[in-house]
Amino acid sequence: MGGSILLGIFWHFVGATSAACFYAPMKKVTNWSWETMWAIAGIFSWILLPWGISYWLLPDFGSYYSFFGSDILLPVFLFGAMWGIGNIGYGLTMRYLGMSMGIGIAIGITLIVGTLMTPIIQGRFGELLASTGGQMTLIGVDPLYVALPSYVVIMGGGAIINLGFCIIRLITRPELSFKADMSVVKGLLISNILFSALGGIMWYFQFFFYAWGHANIPANYGFMSWMLHMSFYVLCGGIVGLLLHEWKDTGKKPTRVLCIGCLIIVLAANIVGLGMAN
Repeated sequence: MGGSILLGIFWHFVGATSAACFYAPMKKVTNWSWETMWAIAGIFSWILLPWGISYWLLPDFGSYYSFFGSDILLPVFLFGAMWGIGNIGYGLTMRYLGMSMGIGIAIGITLIVGTLMTPIIQGRFGELLASTGGQMTLIGVDPLYVALPSYVVIMGGGAIINLGFCIIRLITRPELSFKADMSVVKGLLISNILFSALGGIMWYFQFFFYAWGHANIPANYGFMSWMLHMSFYVLCGGIVGLLLHEWKDTGKKPTRVLCIGCLIIVLAANIVGLGMAN
């Protein structure tokens, strides 16, 4: 069991690292509107990869989804659309706040809310408070391919919201033009598409490895996968921000606070591991 938990933590770290770095190649995109870049990246992360990988892994792709009725698929799709709304805001934090600060604020809030919401909805929050392992786990909130097919539906909802937002802005905002973005010189056009696609691919693989990590976490603490993933996400985002010199010329104090925050995240993740072990 201990080895399985460690393997789960490792895959969460891999997925979080991919997520924390996804915007780095997109920062290389030039002479394009943010909306075009975000849409191109999204086509890969929300449509091509979820469908392609699920089609590759599922023995019978069509029969699998025909098994579920609209009473199951529609709520999942709508929750995906709700995620899509948040994803637009998240993408804009990357644009205006940078990677380390944007990830720290957006994912930090998501970490706490997402970790605690599941046991609250399930009515298990009292169990966590009553058990030693659960108490230690809460202190830290300061089958393998099962989840992957659900991404087809979830990200389908998110894709409609995100692509719709980008298309509407490209059509209605006079300073934006998809045609102008596609009219840049050929070499720049190719590099912009490749960097956007790479960002989208890296964004998707956070979910891919999240599923691997989640499969190795004990079922009764499955909701803690979110905490582990998001903690590593914030940690890696801070490190990437430092490597990309986002904190250059801000002085020593902000950098020191960032480093302290990263150490707290590492400590919290270890406490969660001890909580699950107990």
